[in-house]
Amino acid sequence: MSGARLYPPRFFVYLVLAGEGAVHRDGREAGLYSGDFTLCDGTRPYDVGCPQGTRMLVVGICAARLHRHVACPELLAAHAMRGAGGVGALLSDLLRGYVARLSPRSGHGGDRA
Repeated sequence: MSGARLYPPRFFVYLVLAGEGAVHRDGREAGLYSGDFTLCDGTRPYDVGCPQGTRMLVVGICAARLHRHVACPELLAAHAMRGAGGVGALLSDLLRGYVARLSPRSGHGGDRA
């Protein structure tokens, strides 16, 4: 994504479901592996790259709503948050569980995730 003009402004959580990927912004690179995630500011330019076969879940969050719960989410943008343990595992497990419930077997079109 390249600094898209969205209204209302949004942040995006990129969670790697399978494979690996990277997010680049302002000279920073967040290398992501299965279960890891990062936050991207939709009002600023950034690039997401991943090899063929990688599956990612992307969740948009209204910036105003996120600011109510996170003081300066801009400072977290393009930093890898590991899903293997700690606080990162809480969000990673929650989102992966959500995707699992929307699997094609349930009839909810999980391939969109």
